[in-house]
Amino acid sequence: MDILHRTVVNLINSRQLLLLVRPGLLFEQGFQLSYSAVLGIMALRVPLERLLPIPTRGHAWWLPRKVWEYVCLSTAAQLGSLPLLLYYFHQFPTWFLVASVTVVPFAALLLGTVIAVVLTGGWPALCGAATALLRLELEGIDALTRWIGTLPCATLDTLYCDLPLALLLAATLAVGAYGLHTPRRWTLAAVLALLLAVAGYSTAVDL
Repeated sequence: MDILHRTVVNLINSRQLLLLVRPGLLFEQGFQLSYSAVLGIMALRVPLERLLPIPTRGHAWWLPRKVWEYVCLSTAAQLGSLPLLLYYFHQFPTWFLVASVTVVPFAALLLGTVIAVVLTGGWPALCGAATALLRLELEGIDALTRWIGTLPCATLDTLYCDLPLALLLAATLAVGAYGLHTPRRWTLAAVLALLLAVAGYSTAVDL
């Protein structure tokens, strides 16, 4: 089990513990989106990475491998949370892959700087330098996310999605993820049938 997989499992376990303490979290949008994104990573990240196998050895392949891992991670999280995202907000961020390759590495750097600020709390000079670096990183992430938001068609707005449509999309993703892990003929037929149901329902409601 790799580090990323263990991290995702720990995130799921921590959310389950939170539900024991505060069951009402289950009905909050933020919790649902976060949990669905984590489930998407668990179900789809590895199958997506297998679509473009990149050698794990050799320094020349390090950067392409990392970029592809970020792309698969972001895509899996985005697909996992897609039904809820459309249902609650009726919009879709079209440049999420750009954000995954740029913002996510910054976030990892940000976490390291936060730890440095905590560890150097007893040394004012070092802590001041770490705090200044943290402020600079936050400003950089903010500027980067603002720039991504200004790209053409950064967000598709006013997308119709009610509860039945969201459930159909979730079922399509669940069956598709199962089919990627254990290929079966019926899974492909089921995905196609569900996609037809999504298209048919969307057309009927729009009319």
